[in-house]
Amino acid sequence: MTKRRKFKPDLKAQVVLESLTGVKSQVEICREHRLRPQTLSRWKAEFLERAPMVFETKQNKDKDQERIAELERMVGRLACVGSRRDDHEENFRITSKDSRRAQGSF
Repeated sequence: MTKRRKFKPDLKAQVVLESLTGVKSQVEICREHRLRPQTLSRWKAEFLERAPMVFETKQNKDKDQERIAELERMVGRLACVGSRRDDHEENFRITSKDSRRAQGSF
């Protein structure tokens, strides 16, 4: 079984930029780097999809970080509520068993 090759991000960027600038044809690039055309196409699509993030303002990033922090707090609260509920259910089961024993109906 052959091992999958792993490519560093800087190599991917270089290869994509070569393709986008037209310095070399896609066929030449694929041959040179021993890539499948599908791989290069996928890298180009990902590169172009994420390109707008380069120009994202700090304000947008701060809003995103603020929203992430808010969601993390909500998850934390829900986890606490869930664990308290589990504790209450366990206490209820123990109490129910004790009360049945005391009544002799166990």
